[in-house]
Amino acid sequence: MPDETFNCECIECGYKMESEEHCKDLKCPECGGQMRREERPGPGQDKINTEGKSMSRIEIRGVIVPSEYDTGWTQEYIEKGIITPESYFRRALAEAAVDKPLDVYINSPGGSVFAAYEMVNALREWRMTSKQPINISLGAMVASAASMITIFIGSAVRAHRNSKMMFHGASSFIDGGQGAMKDEAELLGKINAEIQQTLISKYNMSSDVIGEWFAEGRMGWLTADEMVKAGIASEVITEDSEEIKFDSASIDAIGAKGLDIAALLETKEEDSDGTRTPGKDGEEDTKSETDKPDKEDTGSSDAEGNESTDEVKAAHDLGITEGQTAAQTEYADQLAAIAEKMSELQAKHDTLDALQRKTQGERDSARAQIEKQGTSIADLTEKLERLLTGGLKFSPSIATWADALNACDGDYDKARQQYPDIYKAGREEARANRK
Repeated sequence: MPDETFNCECIECGYKMESEEHCKDLKCPECGGQMRREERPGPGQDKINTEGKSMSRIEIRGVIVPSEYDTGWTQEYIEKGIITPESYFRRALAEAAVDKPLDVYINSPGGSVFAAYEMVNALREWRMTSKQPINISLGAMVASAASMITIFIGSAVRAHRNSKMMFHGASSFIDGGQGAMKDEAELLGKINAEIQQTLISKYNMSSDVIGEWFAEGRMGWLTADEMVKAGIASEVITEDSEEIKFDSASIDAIGAKGLDIAALLETKEEDSDGTRTPGKDGEEDTKSETDKPDKEDTGSSDAEGNESTDEVKAAHDLGITEGQTAAQTEYADQLAAIAEKMSELQAKHDTLDALQRKTQGERDSARAQIEKQGTSIADLTEKLERLLTGGLKFSPSIATWADALNACDGDYDKARQQYPDIYKAGREEARANRK
């Protein structure tokens, strides 16, 4: 038995734990921050008080439910981490600090697809407005709609050592006839296609494997190491995260109010402490649990039932095809926009390159002119110095043959050789005078 245990708290998020090791040697299992002694925070360090302060960490715990369950009687179960309504998540996000990265902790078996979509939209809007990154840490279970949130946000993801992520096809309960079933099947196909397309195109996962995960009644599970290998997570946190526990009394009380989360969880047998741990058989619901009607006997024959099943399957397949086409079109549009931007940047680069070459040519020409002028200046300077020192002598102008003879001291041959043009002009002038 250890002689002493320490009460530790995280400097960053305020998470508290007991440890046999000194707090200063620990990292927070929730956010990775530095731990310290709760009762002795250290010189100049006040005790953490998160009341009234902006948060940099928000959580999605338990079943994801629509905003209609963000009401007075559900607050107890929200605080226990049994459910997270979409509007409750939005309020927490609105209080988050916008001058630093946001940490989102997810530990959920899934829930309402459309509530999860709204959470995704809210996170994307926050990121676009704040210009800050979103970091995601995964708890023990991130399944169904919760895994969808993770891959759609696409930020830095850290998974705890015991984290498990699950994907499967969306499911729904509807009250209606053959046409309503076909419409619902088409909707499910589109939801599934968007998730499948993200896994295939963003994480380069095998389409055959993903297809098996989303087949009827099937699902795909990933461990923390497999998440890293797939590129969904970038790091494995060496500590375990708490497992989701749903006590039976809370589940029954929630069900009595019309929110049937037990049907979503498909729980295992009760644990020894009277709690339930969600198993791997839960299916994602596209609607609120209160929308699930009791099953009725329609009185249709087996043949009619088979025909209806075939049509519903065909509608689902059509939804898959249309969803994949829409996703591919969206990615194609994004690639086209990127290509157009690259073309614009290349054109600007070419223009700047041409301008640089032109400027370089003008510089080279100016340099040559300067060098030429420098040479002329040097020549003129030399001649001026020679003139001033008597090195240059100016001779009178020689315009006639008489001047040429005089310049050569009467030497006829010398004058003829030295001034041939004047000699020739003088001969022609003499012939003209003789005529």
